[in-house]
Amino acid sequence: MKRSLLTIFFIFIFHNLFAAEEIITFNIIHDPVSAAKFLSDIEIKASISPSNKVSYISLNYRLEGEISYKVIFMEKVEKELFRAIIPKDKVIPPVIEYFIVVMDIKGISHIIFRDPKNPQKIELGEEAPQVSGPAETGIEEEFALFAAEDVVYGAAKHEQKLSEAPASVTVISDKDIKNLGIISIPELLKYIAGLDQMILNPTFSFAGIRGLATRGNLLLVLVDGREVNIEFLGFPLWDALPVSLSEIKAIEIIRGPGSALYGANAFSGVINIITKSHKDVNGGYLDVRSGSYHTSYVFGMAGFSKENSGMLVTGESGRANKWSKPNEASLSGVRMNARMDYTLGETNFSFNTGHTIGQNLFFTALGPFDADGDFKYFKANLDHGELKTQIYWTGIGISSLIAKLPGIPPVPEMQALIPPITGDLNQYDFYTQYAITGVPWNRLTFGGVYRFNTYLMNILPDRIEREARAGLFLQDEFRPAENLILTLGYRYDWNSRTPAAQSPRINITYSPFATGTFRLSYGRAFRKPSFFEYGLEVAPLKEALGVTFSNPDLSNESVTTYEVGYVGTFFKKIKTNSAVFYNQYRDFIEYDPTELKYKNLNTDADTYGGEIEIKYEITKNAAFFTNLSYLKAIDRAADRPPISVPPDESNPNFKFAVGQMWSEIANTFGSIVLTAVDGFKKDMPDPNNTTLILLPKAITYTVDPYILLNVKLGYRFYQDKVEIGVYGYNLLFQKHREFPGVKWNKDTDGDGIVDYWEIFGGEEIGTKILGFIGVNL
Repeated sequence: MKRSLLTIFFIFIFHNLFAAEEIITFNIIHDPVSAAKFLSDIEIKASISPSNKVSYISLNYRLEGEISYKVIFMEKVEKELFRAIIPKDKVIPPVIEYFIVVMDIKGISHIIFRDPKNPQKIELGEEAPQVSGPAETGIEEEFALFAAEDVVYGAAKHEQKLSEAPASVTVISDKDIKNLGIISIPELLKYIAGLDQMILNPTFSFAGIRGLATRGNLLLVLVDGREVNIEFLGFPLWDALPVSLSEIKAIEIIRGPGSALYGANAFSGVINIITKSHKDVNGGYLDVRSGSYHTSYVFGMAGFSKENSGMLVTGESGRANKWSKPNEASLSGVRMNARMDYTLGETNFSFNTGHTIGQNLFFTALGPFDADGDFKYFKANLDHGELKTQIYWTGIGISSLIAKLPGIPPVPEMQALIPPITGDLNQYDFYTQYAITGVPWNRLTFGGVYRFNTYLMNILPDRIEREARAGLFLQDEFRPAENLILTLGYRYDWNSRTPAAQSPRINITYSPFATGTFRLSYGRAFRKPSFFEYGLEVAPLKEALGVTFSNPDLSNESVTTYEVGYVGTFFKKIKTNSAVFYNQYRDFIEYDPTELKYKNLNTDADTYGGEIEIKYEITKNAAFFTNLSYLKAIDRAADRPPISVPPDESNPNFKFAVGQMWSEIANTFGSIVLTAVDGFKKDMPDPNNTTLILLPKAITYTVDPYILLNVKLGYRFYQDKVEIGVYGYNLLFQKHREFPGVKWNKDTDGDGIVDYWEIFGGEEIGTKILGFIGVNL
């Protein structure tokens, strides 16, 4: 029966894939500007039709030789006439380059005049501007669209072509998110080369770049430039992030050490999530999803625009039950966000605020924690040319944080030693950067950050602890030739509670031909101990038994990386991105059960491996993709604990993904993706054999290799305003674990009789099927 269903589905997919597709196309009448007077405004006009299919139009321009393009949104002055002004202070000899892009109402971009590799050139002189004759085009060249590169920001903290980025980067667009069969960010990450993602329960995951994913705290996650790693724990709570899938514009996955720009915790890489503004939303949108395991989400979004300002408001309510206990919630909560943008001349202001309320179950080296609380934030940004400034506050209110630790049954005597935690965690952050771009062959960026954290909890001996952090960074991008870029970066980070750190980076990108770029990189990064590791002391437990958990003398963890990469395009439709690397990990922080505290155990390791991504643009609305990741580890331990899994066995050695995505084909959209992940081993406490408080018997668990088949099929109708469809997760119907887990028999009253059971670690994952309906308002 299952084979028959899959066969029918594949036949349906490939039948529709090559069916006739409805394509929005644009015509442009434009007088290309070929000459202008320097230090004078340049007006660019274009008549574009059909204008009712336009979401927005962007003019992309740069000084000839600059690394990246600047973007101006063209304003509508008549029915089909649009205009943009390149400001005079940006009009510097000898040549300005530009091209024009339209984003249609379906979220698909169209390069309608020139392209990034073949821009229109404006010669600058002291004479009045001259224009050539009018140029009229019909449907845009598909090859120009395929040749266009992704533009990334996070790798160098400014916009640049992906091939020129000083790191290995994968970009996931909002179109990809719409088409892929996912209901959460962690599910999306499983498709990415070089990124291991492990689901423990429906609302908690660990993720890691190039190995060590079971740690969960070795990568930095940003949402619109705001760090969302929880300072208390060191890792993000993925399903409690202040962002919903439907409000994401793009996700940049930056592999390799990022501390030279981002400081602490940008250890193995950075995930940069960019959300939509009012300019990306045409009115409103409502999305409802519901299905297996009582999973349900209701999402709403509305955008409002004026001449020089706009606002976007979003809200989502969600619930997901445990895999192991389908009638028991793992997450239940509500999140709300609001963003306002305002432009005053050449200065852009943006303000973001949000609130997430609910409950979550997460896992640490000590055991599981049930959390009930809320997240609040406020962020303000000011951008004026190359000056960027950001301030934000993040507040976490802990209504109840209950530790479910082996060896500590929840009887009154033990509850007195580790009572439910309540309190407030606050983070205050100021960031600024400025770039000097006076000459076309050099870009010098420098900036700094200051952060202040407070930890107010009922269990701390002094009830409140404080931490201050500061960092300064400098990055120089030097272009001695058109096809050669040398990037040098350095950052110094100071901390009031943990050691200071220095993070250098060197990168060379060389493009010997127009369709291919080689990259050679060296970098060093660090992870500072989290408060959970260096400062958490449970006052009753410390007074009664002398147990502290934390260790104020911890050193930073460090990684040194050597990497060679290649980004290229073949036959204008096949894009590749590949890299090989060698990493040296030192001073790992781990929990030592023999001393009941965290320590730098010197369980060091070297790893080497690589990843390759291939994407074939079959048509403008259909793409095939595949990627492969490989990792091997070498034990460099000077002091490995008695029971410890060698590093090569404690990480998946390979991950493979292959899939197809499509949109606007016979009014359908969707994807079919197959992912295969290697197994691994991990040592963990055996919660059923605990003899002393927090001193369980260690045991090695095995996670078997597994294969996932995920599918999404959607259909649009009623003038593309309504979409309905179905998600299918794990459609091979094979239950599996992605992180070790064991059935934990709980004795709540200490009488030796099992009262109920929990899963200690990762749950066994089943199959989910959800239906959805979306309405564009």
